[in-house]
Amino acid sequence: MKPLASRRILTVIEGRIENQKVVEDLRSTAEARGWGFWQLSEINSDKLARFDLSDIPLDYVVFRDLSGNNYAESERLLYYLKRRGSIIMNGNPVGARAATSDKHFQQGLFLLNSFLKNYALPTFEAKNKANVISYIKGKRVHLPIVLKYRYGTAGKNITLIQTEEDLNKVKSFSNLLIEQYIEPECDYRVFVIGGKAVGLMRKKGDENHPEDFVSWSAGRHKFIEEDPDTIKLLNKIAVRAASVSGLDYTGVDIIREKKTSRLYLLETNFAAGWMNFIPVTKINLPDLILDWFEERINASSQKPDNMIK
Repeated sequence: MKPLASRRILTVIEGRIENQKVVEDLRSTAEARGWGFWQLSEINSDKLARFDLSDIPLDYVVFRDLSGNNYAESERLLYYLKRRGSIIMNGNPVGARAATSDKHFQQGLFLLNSFLKNYALPTFEAKNKANVISYIKGKRVHLPIVLKYRYGTAGKNITLIQTEEDLNKVKSFSNLLIEQYIEPECDYRVFVIGGKAVGLMRKKGDENHPEDFVSWSAGRHKFIEEDPDTIKLLNKIAVRAASVSGLDYTGVDIIREKKTSRLYLLETNFAAGWMNFIPVTKINLPDLILDWFEERINASSQKPDNMIK
């Protein structure tokens, strides 16, 4: 095997401990294909200010997430990477990292797109109890509603509000969104890489316990979707959502309403994990990510030695 210094090195920027399995999958895939590997994580503003980034291999970068959602530092690091000429997966998100993680901002983007607005699920800032009540009284939403964090993940910290009594139990509305409750038949995770939908998975809660809102929000049971028309439409929505969000790689979440079968676009995930997706679909996403880099290397005359330092 070539010495590390003479090989292409894939650097993954990932700060979430819960996503370490993703990092290890990328590491093993990169090394199996003859690449070196580096992980850049646990960066806060002080560390980034002190780092001598010239000592870190940054020619080929998967930009996923910094620890603690340091959005300003993400923007600064992206600026540096683009200036030096790195090949970056997810290097041009609309509104930078902070915006594409923000469910409220995302829905605004979707509503501005002529195609996606048909599938967008408008959201409103909660701010305080009085603000939530004003949206209900103004018929912008109706009970039941969902309160969720702007930057939440994996179905965590989502609250179903069915009555004013439920609303009274909420202690803080800071960073929460109001979202119209959609009774789910199921929801979908579609992965998009390089402008192409590469696979999707259908998710459901516990059908024996339809009242288990948390189970349905997290989609604890996973399946293969087999209907070709459904797959075609979901792929079209997901590819457009990735493009509107400016993402080379993303997991797009879409929900199907139980009564009407209408599809609603929930969000694009900047740092989407695949711990459940790969075992269900048998689609090797790390390999496809390495393919994305190698296609760009082969198509470009730019060499790492010529990059701007």
